[in-house]
Amino acid sequence: MAQYGTIEYYQEEIDNKEIEKQILLNALIFEARKDYPNFEIIDTIAVKLNDVNNSLRWASKEIIALNEKDKSEENAD
Repeated sequence: MAQYGTIEYYQEEIDNKEIEKQILLNALIFEARKDYPNFEIIDTIAVKLNDVNNSLRWASKEIIALNEKDKSEENAD
C-alpha cells in the first residue's frame, strides 16, 4: 500500500472504489430485477453508491491537485 497523500495512494483508492462501485451496481441490478424488489435494500445500495462516487470524485481531485503541485514545483526549478 502506498503512503498516504501520494498520487499512488489516491490511485489505489480509485481502483478499490471502482471495484466496490461495480459490486454495488451489480447488487442494485440484481435487486431491481426481482419480481418483488426490496426497496429498502435498493435505497441502501443507492446511498452506498453515492458515498463511493463521492470518494471517487474526491480522490480524482486530489490526484489533479498533486499533479498541478508537481508541475508548479518543476517550473519553479
